[in-house]
Amino acid sequence: MCDGVVEWGGVLRAVEIQVSDSVSLLGTALLAGHQVRIDVVDGGAVRIAPLRQLLS
Repeated sequence: MCDGVVEWGGVLRAVEIQVSDSVSLLGTALLAGHQVRIDVVDGGAVRIAPLRQLLS
């Protein structure tokens, strides 16, 4: 585990990072309050949008 910082929605947030030799992972705590859409095909798009943006 490592400590890190990500920019998420224009805000810097402290995060814990689990080091892995596999694909990238994103914790669900960071996704709270967002809609996630994934095209589950090779090379498919991933879209993450704040719920408040979707509701306005």
